[in-house]
Amino acid sequence: MKSYKLSIQFDGSTWFGWQSQNDFEAVQEQVENALNTLYNCSAIKIDGSGRTDAGVHAFGLCASFTEPKESKFTSDTLRKGMNALLPISIRIRSAIVCSPDFHARFSCVGKTYVYFIDNSTTGSPILAPYSWHMRKKLNKEKMRQSLKYLEGKHDFSAFTVDRKNLQGHAVRTVFKAELIEIGHIVALLFTGDGFLYRMVRSMAGEVVNVGMEFQEPQHTLNALESHKRSKAGVTAPAEGLFLGQCYYSQEEMETSLNKDAKDFCLKLLFNFDETV
Repeated sequence: MKSYKLSIQFDGSTWFGWQSQNDFEAVQEQVENALNTLYNCSAIKIDGSGRTDAGVHAFGLCASFTEPKESKFTSDTLRKGMNALLPISIRIRSAIVCSPDFHARFSCVGKTYVYFIDNSTTGSPILAPYSWHMRKKLNKEKMRQSLKYLEGKHDFSAFTVDRKNLQGHAVRTVFKAELIEIGHIVALLFTGDGFLYRMVRSMAGEVVNVGMEFQEPQHTLNALESHKRSKAGVTAPAEGLFLGQCYYSQEEMETSLNKDAKDFCLKLLFNFDETV
């Protein structure tokens, strides 16, 4: 029996996050239902690379599972079969045979999240479900200074929600935090070894706060060192956040970090590279 690594893209607007919920429809159960239909069983459970909040989207969330029985599926027929059963808001971009000991969450060494801001005067009804509209022109240079303070290994207690219920420490490493511009779209990219609950949205809110010139970039460092959520900016809305890519080796992550960030975003947005 084969084990598979799935790369999953979804529009989170209509789903209550990735992880299955008792009372709400989530992406995970939709994928599991498709697999159970294909394999004519009810026992398949998949492991995801991490949770996403309700309303958050994904370009490349990864999941893994092992077939419940021998099958004649190839990677391509499995992908096509799942996509035929899934709603259009969820797509399997790739299904790759992997080692039986591969685990989408525990084998993951890093992730890149992207947060999109629509910095046009009027806003776009097309982009509204996938971005945070800021009509005031943002100070990008100050935002970049703010982002630099977030890079490195830190205690990110100031940038997570419900810190008291966090099991374990809040120390994480952000390898790279950068800003790129695509027309009137401002994209914030965060690559790290792991992220706390609503950490990326909290960092995005702080950086936008600086971009609006409500605070100076130094405020970001002060908030970080305070370890207090109340000292940092607002939590950015869910709709602007995308899980961009998950990495399963240091080499894979380094290669991505060395690529042009604008090109990275464009490839994600337009599915230029389907061999994820």
